Amino acid sequence: MGIATLLISLLLAAGTFLTYLPALKFDFVNYDDTDYVTQNPNVTSGLSTTNLVWAFTTGHAGNWHPITWISHQADASAFGLNPGGHHLTNVLFHTANTLLLFLLLRSLTGSLWRSMLVAALFALHPAHVESVAWISERKDVLSAFFGLLTLMAYARASRFMDTRSTTPSQIQWLHRSIIPPTLFLALGLMAKPMLVTLPFVMLLLDYWPLDRRRTPWKRLILEKWPLFGLITASSVVTFIVQKQGGAVQTLRDLSLAGRLENAVISYSRYLAKAFWPANLATPYPHPGTWPWTQILFSCLILVSISLLAWRYRRSQPSIIVGWLWFLGMLIPVLGLIQVGAQSMADRYTYLPYIGIFIALCYTKRGQSSLLTVTPTSSNPSPLQSPLNLTLCGVAIVALGALTLTSRQQLRVWQDSGTLFTHSISVTRSNWIAWYNLGWHLDTHGQTEEAVKCYRKALEIDPLFPDPINNLGCALASLKRYEEAIPCFESALKLKPTSLEVQLNIANALKELGRNDEATARYRLVLGSRPDHPAALMNLGSLLSRQNQFAEAIPILEKSLAANPSQPIVHYNLANALAKMRRIPEAITHYERAVALKDDYSEARHDLGITYARAGRLEDAAKVLRDAVAREPRNATVRVAYGRVLAAQQKTESAVILFKEAVQLAPENIEAHANLGTLLAMQGDLEAAVTHLGTALRARPDDPVAQLNLARALAASGKKREAIPHLEEVLRLRPGHPQATEELRKLQASP
Repeated sequence: MGIATLLISLLLAAGTFLTYLPALKFDFVNYDDTDYVTQNPNVTSGLSTTNLVWAFTTGHAGNWHPITWISHQADASAFGLNPGGHHLTNVLFHTANTLLLFLLLRSLTGSLWRSMLVAALFALHPAHVESVAWISERKDVLSAFFGLLTLMAYARASRFMDTRSTTPSQIQWLHRSIIPPTLFLALGLMAKPMLVTLPFVMLLLDYWPLDRRRTPWKRLILEKWPLFGLITASSVVTFIVQKQGGAVQTLRDLSLAGRLENAVISYSRYLAKAFWPANLATPYPHPGTWPWTQILFSCLILVSISLLAWRYRRSQPSIIVGWLWFLGMLIPVLGLIQVGAQSMADRYTYLPYIGIFIALCYTKRGQSSLLTVTPTSSNPSPLQSPLNLTLCGVAIVALGALTLTSRQQLRVWQDSGTLFTHSISVTRSNWIAWYNLGWHLDTHGQTEEAVKCYRKALEIDPLFPDPINNLGCALASLKRYEEAIPCFESALKLKPTSLEVQLNIANALKELGRNDEATARYRLVLGSRPDHPAALMNLGSLLSRQNQFAEAIPILEKSLAANPSQPIVHYNLANALAKMRRIPEAITHYERAVALKDDYSEARHDLGITYARAGRLEDAAKVLRDAVAREPRNATVRVAYGRVLAAQQKTESAVILFKEAVQLAPENIEAHANLGTLLAMQGDLEAAVTHLGTALRARPDDPVAQLNLARALAASGKKREAIPHLEEVLRLRPGHPQATEELRKLQASP
């Protein structure tokens, strides 16, 4: 590598990395990043044997791309769920791709400056921001990395393919030489099947700049048979996986003619954005049909450029090669087989635009290129004529403008809110953007605003089940269950096999107290998936709430068998076991709930109480003391801790806690009742009567408080006032021995 090549490589790498450096501070977005990373346990748990097997066997997210999954798993192992690390990997791959493209073209054409310009256009074009700034589009930069290595390996092998006669030994050597590009292509296809057109790109390179036009075309095809075999297998696997995953769709009644129209329009739109990258969006909604005038205009553009490229195929071979590169690499993503609901996507241009850049930068004026005149010395310079000086100035200005535009477009990807707000502002009828913006607002506590976004999405496309379901969830979170259930029912009609929607209906019914209907819905979910953790959990908690503990316990245990890391299920199971007086088992699950969720205050509180019930007062005091320290404003926890201290005969400390609880929550009956009882024991009868009276006014059917108040009144000399309270105890608890004896004594006393 010469000094100039090295310096340009360093300049390209630095420029690319610095342009995309702000992405390292960006967040995940809710558009596919949940499927690919943040809510995918096979990714978030990092690299492991199990996850590697999953990567090669799954069709998750409607794709088979094990290398992409492994890449995300490696990031999860290295960075966890810190989005900056995941963005860094994308930026590094894009930087590497820029260098590979430069070195590939430098090797193929021998031109330093034109190769640099193509690589710089690739690095800085704003349409490529989507592929780099979107973590889920790792598959773009990763497949391009292996795709460019494939072309480099092929270019190296092809230099010697025509130097020998076609003999058996030559054919064997030829097969060996095709192994490196075959391996790289296999890796690239396992990152993203977009590379299925790469063998055809190689045929274009055979025409120019490799100049293998004298080689019979049959031989050019035959020598690539392993590559054609790979792309055939990849195409079949991709179609099957996407079909099974529901990714292949026809936008309802979109005909073949409609898809062909969109393909023609997309070509012209991609071409326009290559030269004027304005109003870039994610996604571009599919309108279903296009005006015939627009279709005709697009056809005229495509045909005109194609005829021009054909006219100059011999004198300007770079034009037809670049043009066919652009046209051919876009074929898999033109929507002829519709995948997703978009009409086009910026990410699809990541490799195809290289063809446009090649056609522009390698076009020649007479015998001289646009950037290089015929050299008059051994060190050609692009600045040897006023024309080339002007062109270099134009190139510098263009690259500067692209850099600024890319940085502006990059800011759009800060988070889901900025991304979809921008998309809504530059597109029309973008129901996907409205839906995802609503989802973003919903997860950030802006539920009322989210409801408006979901409704806007449904105004545009009322038959899209996801926003209907999410609208129901948002209404449910606002406790508007009566409005939520019809939304869920509508979503279920559009998506009748959705267990998630069925579960949402059951949850809403449970909140409305329609327990029998909710139970039936939960059982429908479990009929399709018996180990569904959420359905098991909610059904178990519902049965517990109905005091059906014997039936709830095995269901909650089954939920934990499916997913042991559910603190709320451990807590609900512990409560059910405690009600069944299976105290040691209850303690085990309370402890597990606290271990899984350190800030689980309810579980910590109930663990302390259950320790006390089991006679483990020291353990109870330790847990509840910790709970009080964690929640200094929680009166209920102070009452529980005070009762344990009272059981340990630490009356003074218990009284302090009960007084603090009364100050924090004057309506807390337990605090008043316990404080009154202890004050009576300490002889502060007047205060005791006050607190016990407060407790009984709120809860007159408490026999313990009635008895304690009667004793306090009797001790303070108010025997006649004590008698009605003892009588009330006997009414509540007939035959109560202590109340019977004390009442007899009071009635017998003068």
